Amino acid sequence: MKILVIWKALVADAYHKRFEKLASFKGVELNLIVPTSWNKTSLKKKFCREYRIIPARVMLNGYNHFHWYPELSRIVLQVQPDIFHIEEEHYSYVTFQAISLARKNNIRCLFASLQNIYKKYPFPFSWIERYNLKNADYAIAGNKEAKVILARKGFDKDHISILPQGVDTLLFCKMESTKLRSKLRLDAFTIGYLGRFVIEKGIMGLLQAVSRISSRVNFLIVGSGEPEYKIKFKIEEEGRRLGLLQAVSRISSRVNFLIVGSGEPEYKIKFKIEEEGRRLGILERIRIIDTIPSSQVPDYLNCMDCLVLPSHTTNKWKEQFGRVLIEAMACEVPVIGSDSGEIPNVIGDSGLIFKEGDVGDLYSKLDVLINNKNVRVEFAEKGRQRVLNHFTQEKVAKETYKIYQKMMS
Repeated sequence: MKILVIWKALVADAYHKRFEKLASFKGVELNLIVPTSWNKTSLKKKFCREYRIIPARVMLNGYNHFHWYPELSRIVLQVQPDIFHIEEEHYSYVTFQAISLARKNNIRCLFASLQNIYKKYPFPFSWIERYNLKNADYAIAGNKEAKVILARKGFDKDHISILPQGVDTLLFCKMESTKLRSKLRLDAFTIGYLGRFVIEKGIMGLLQAVSRISSRVNFLIVGSGEPEYKIKFKIEEEGRRLGLLQAVSRISSRVNFLIVGSGEPEYKIKFKIEEEGRRLGILERIRIIDTIPSSQVPDYLNCMDCLVLPSHTTNKWKEQFGRVLIEAMACEVPVIGSDSGEIPNVIGDSGLIFKEGDVGDLYSKLDVLINNKNVRVEFAEKGRQRVLNHFTQEKVAKETYKIYQKMMS
């Protein structure tokens, strides 16, 4: 069974784990089309014994739904796969490019979708979507709502499988963090956030909840995002409006703030935070560092006593999965999530859920973890076990293999 996979995320090594496991299945000959670069990330992994890596140039690099591969036709003819696995959304141009080549060469094909809000797209994406849904043989839905939406749009529900994301449980596990905590001066209960610095991730609400805590805590924020400098400014602006820094300065016990990120005008927000911190006499408790590489994510997760994903639903977006949740759970870090999108299905009974946008509810959930060590231990153990049961790369690879077998039968 010869498989050809195309996915922009494969430019990062971390996304290869699933396919390393998949290549071990009997009869699978795996070929991955990988961008030579995507956004600011350049391809480093150009060879693998388990499967073939095909570096390819991308046009409109960095544009999720507009990009395409000028050499794709040549690659398809060269590989001549039995199945073309397109790990891209059904309304993206690259999916249309790949499916049209599959149809032209009589190749079975599938796409993947995380879209959990029913949308009507403008032309040409409406036309692209109709073509892809009509001509694809199979679909992988990344969450329950995505399957419902694909079926509502006319795709055969019997040819849709729900397949969650997976995590490398050898990389993401509980580990010693004393040195890094000491380096970051995290000397109290640490509430963590790791993700994009964008409004819909609910960071403003998390700031409000943290501002109510009167016990000794640290607040560790690790993230990035395209408009990051805007959200950083809003974080600082919201902190001023809520009196967050003032509240911190009044707490009798010590509180640390660690802001991790990047952005062109970072020096501006850094200056404002330092200026306010100096005025309040708490400058030594505020740290601003650059975005961390993906290889260091497990290290920073292990510095947290709990992780919060406070995603907030908008008209155009709601949480599609929340990968950081399973990464934290694998590290035995207790998690708190809002009820946006897929979050409750990911956490299950292995963490706490709060009503999105309800700062009081989020505060109460934080209070439970801060003041109950037994609860933290219970969720740490249950979280790790839930990942081992449902979200390992081995599990996801096995289910992907079953889909291939179904397509070939």
